[in-house]
Order: sequence, then structure tokens, then C-alpha cells
Amino acid sequence: MPTSKEAQCSGSLNFDLGYFPPRLGGGNGKNLRLTLLSADVTEGCIPLRAVAPVTGHVEPDSHACESVEQGALDSLALALRACAADAEAIGDILDQHRDDISDVRRLTTLLSLLGASKAARTALLVGDWVNYNGLELNLYHYNSLISACEKSGLWEEAFRVLAKLKVAGKLRPDTVTYTTLISACEKAGKWERALRLYSVMIAEGVPPNVMTYSALIAACRRGGQWKWAMTIYLDMRAASVAPNKMTYSALMAALGEGKQLDRARLLLDQMRNEGVWPDAAIYNALITACRHDKNWELALQTFQQMEAAGVAPDRTTYNALLTVLGEARKTAQALKLFETMRVPPDTVTYTAVIHLLGDDGQCDKAYQLFSAMPARAIPRDIHAYTAMLSAYAHAHSAEAAEKARLLHVAMQDEGFKPSVISYNTLITAYRNAAQPTL
Repeated sequence: MPTSKEAQCSGSLNFDLGYFPPRLGGGNGKNLRLTLLSADVTEGCIPLRAVAPVTGHVEPDSHACESVEQGALDSLALALRACAADAEAIGDILDQHRDDISDVRRLTTLLSLLGASKAARTALLVGDWVNYNGLELNLYHYNSLISACEKSGLWEEAFRVLAKLKVAGKLRPDTVTYTTLISACEKAGKWERALRLYSVMIAEGVPPNVMTYSALIAACRRGGQWKWAMTIYLDMRAASVAPNKMTYSALMAALGEGKQLDRARLLLDQMRNEGVWPDAAIYNALITACRHDKNWELALQTFQQMEAAGVAPDRTTYNALLTVLGEARKTAQALKLFETMRVPPDTVTYTAVIHLLGDDGQCDKAYQLFSAMPARAIPRDIHAYTAMLSAYAHAHSAEAAEKARLLHVAMQDEGFKPSVISYNTLITAYRNAAQPTL
């Protein structure tokens, strides 16, 4: 293998950058054929195997040109991702493909590929290389960079890209720019930042669209700001922008978590009147609202309406309803629901049922379910252990308290760090053992 600079990947074979074609899309020169050894490709470690180079000229079929070009861009993106944040290695590769990088469409595609694979830092270095080499980034390129940051959770970097865009002078942020930034803020839990961006949009005369409003409402929901979510929704209506399911889902969740059951029900009626039929996420949000309002009857009614409307309940639906019924001490209804689930249960499902059995004084049944989890390939987490500890605490016996102590030790042996809740539950088990129920 040649001795030129190599991009190295931990635990995988190296490939030599000298084998890359001088032009994307084929032509003369040597090509490096790359074999992917694993589907798990992440920024900074791409398991590739270098195979013997193919020389000579191959004239591509005219009908295959687009797929050949896409394949070349995919290979280039893989090579760049292998370099991670190594600016020098990235520069070496891009120097060989200067003509292709100067192609506006190809550069946009390349940045989008890097963004989709959450290789934002690599994409940012590509953008820096373009600017350093006297080439111009257009608005599509800047938006692609911001999108890459949003997908990678780098909200601060996304704002730095916005600053560079504005410094460029010739370009102005558009709806896509601000919407992507708002989405980045939502993922980072920066709801106030999202609202400030919204104000800037309006001041600059950039019109928000349905995606913008939906992202804003989602940001307010994540921040626990149901009133702001409603304000944005009303702004949306005033601007004559029609909500979609994403909008309604985010708003319903905000109202549900904000304990606004009446408003959530009115919103559901409004959706139906406008011909927007609720999906599972919207029904789930309404069931959550019922939980916060301690209204198990309406939660069960919502579940029945969901099935009648032909909307298949998902695991989240069952888990939410089981929690509502458990907190209302409706053990019989909850167990019937658990036994008739039409989707595979998960750890959250089992934890909810263990909780309700423990609260109902059925400690033995709770333990049967808890002990069956590994055999059913259901992983036990700290919450499942805490639920079982709680079941022992509700048993009001010295034997149960000792079992709780042993379980607490076993939990730590499994690698789970005890929490304040687990310690308090263990203390409660011992206190209750001294005060047995009559």
C-alpha cells in the first residue's frame, strides 16, 4: 500500500487517501474501491477496507451518470467523515476535488450527506475550507451547515454559522434558516432562544411557515411553557398558516403536560372539525393530559375512541394508560389492558404494572413479573428496581424489608447506582416493617 497520509479508524483497516479519483463521477485516474465492514458508521470511526485500485478509463452509461455521481459523493463523504475533525486531512482530500467542490449543487449534496450522518464538525471544516480557498458559500450551503449542526445537537455552532452568514453581506437568512435554528433550540431545550429567533424573523420580514410554528410550539412544550405554545398557535392562526398534525401533536403535548385537559379536548374537537384526524401521538398526549387531571375514566374513553377511529394504539399509548389506571388504583382494568396488549411490552410497561401491583398490595405477583423480565428479553433499569422496592415497602413486613435490602444490593451488583428515591424507598420498607398493617 502507498505510504501517503492515511485516515485511521480504531479497530478497522486503514485506507489510503492517494487512491481517490481526481474528479467526482469517474473519468481517468485511479479509483479507490471502499468496502464497508460495518453498518455502524459514526463520525470519527468508519470501518473501511481498502481494495486494489482500479486503473484506466471507464465511460459511464448516460443513464447511470446520476447514480455514479451520487456514489462518488457518498464515497467522498465517507472519506471526510473518517477524518473527523482533522482539518489537515480534510484539506488534503478537498484539494484533490477542488473542481467538484466548486460545483454548487455537488457541494450542497455533500454538506447534506455529512449533516444526515451527524458529522457536523466535519461539515463545518468543509465550509471553512471553501471560504479559505476563495470559493463562495451560498444560502443553500449555509442552511445545510445549520441543519448539520441541528442534527448533531450543536445549537451554539448553528448560531455561529448564522453569524457568518450575516457577515457574508450578500446573503440574508430565509425561512429555512430560522426554522432549522429554532429546531436546534428546541432539541437543546432553549425555548427562550427559539422565541427570540421568532421575533427576529418577524422584524426582518421573513415569513414563518407551518414548520416554523410547529418547531416553536415544540420548543415551548419542551420548556414546559404551555401558555407560550398557545400564543404561538394563535399567531399562526392570525397569519393564516394552517396547522398540520405535527403542530397539533406538539400543542396537544404542551397542553397535556401543562395539565390543561379542557383546552386539550377543545383542540381535539377543532382538529376534527377542520378535517385533520388525530394520530396515535395526539391521542397519547390527550391520555397524558387525563393523567395529570387524574381523570382515568376519560383516559379510558379516549383509548376506546382511538380504537373506534381505526388508530392503532402503540406502546406509548398502553404505557400512558397503564400509568393512569395504576395511579387511580384501578388494578383490575390495568391488568386486563396489560394482558390484551397488541404490541410487545417494554421496560416502561413492566415497571408500570409492577408499580400498580405493589400499590395494590400484590407484592408476590409484582415479583413474579419483575423476575420474568430477563427471560422475556425485557431489560431491567433503575426504575424497574425502584418499582419492585416500592412493592416490598407496601408489604409492611420484616421479610419484605429484608428482600428489599437484598434487591437493593443486587441492583448495585447489576451496575445501577442507587438514587435518593431508591434509598428512601428502602428506608420506607424498614419503617413499614415496624408498623405492620392490621
